[in-house]
Amino acid sequence: MSIICLATVFYPNESNVENMVTLANQADRLFLCDNTPDIDNSSMFDGIEKNITYLPNKKNLGLSKAFNAVLKNPLYGFSDEDYCLFFDQDSRIDDGHIKQLVEIYAELEDSSMRIGILGPSYYDTSTEKIEIAKMKNPMQVENCFSVPQVITSSMVIKYKTLRDLNFWNEEIFLDFADWDLCFRAKRAGYEVVVTTNVLLKHKLGKGVKKIGFINKHYDSPVREYYQTCGALKLLRKKYVPLKFKIRFFFVVNVRPFFNVVFLPQGKLRRDFIKKARKDYKLGLNSTL
Repeated sequence: MSIICLATVFYPNESNVENMVTLANQADRLFLCDNTPDIDNSSMFDGIEKNITYLPNKKNLGLSKAFNAVLKNPLYGFSDEDYCLFFDQDSRIDDGHIKQLVEIYAELEDSSMRIGILGPSYYDTSTEKIEIAKMKNPMQVENCFSVPQVITSSMVIKYKTLRDLNFWNEEIFLDFADWDLCFRAKRAGYEVVVTTNVLLKHKLGKGVKKIGFINKHYDSPVREYYQTCGALKLLRKKYVPLKFKIRFFFVVNVRPFFNVVFLPQGKLRRDFIKKARKDYKLGLNSTL
């Protein structure tokens, strides 16, 4: 049994490198999936940790395909009992973060629960608030709750479970790939759990914009493309719960009007949304 971390990077900077070193210090092995087009950033990671495997894709494969390229490669010799944790380049964790998550995962297994995916609660650095899922049910293990989905960063899942789920869904390029994995895990009879005993410092999107009495998180305009594509694809999946299909319908048909009118670079957002709809209808890959 090993602790394996996988992280995607995209035009990484020195702060991202520091985050990756922190991950490597808490894992047996860290795979860095670099989706930066046409660039090899290996020099940024040379000599910092012996357990880092840097993989320059030289193009943006997206989150799902980049992770699967590692997970499905027999050369890496993963075993069924390996703990796999996933991160993005902005993930900043405290000392003992991974050890705590793995210990809680093992405790959930010992309680005879069919645990599939575990994630931490997270502290939103934009709002300076701890975000806890609203739809949750308490589990047998203290401070653990059954939830519909967890975010990618700090997600823990055993390799055998990933294999049982046929790994990440490469139809989903970026946004909602984590939700898709959680939905499929729930459908297969696994529990998706969040713990309030472990906290991840996480920035949701680019920040928060105050609109009247509402504080709204927002992403860069290009994410309108990936979010629209992901939502359109998940709307057609039978394993997606009805309440989330309603949410994705809102993402596709209602939210664009709000984002174009009230968020920065509205015209560019509109163009990305239109392109996403067009590419989806043409059956093109969700990439720019």
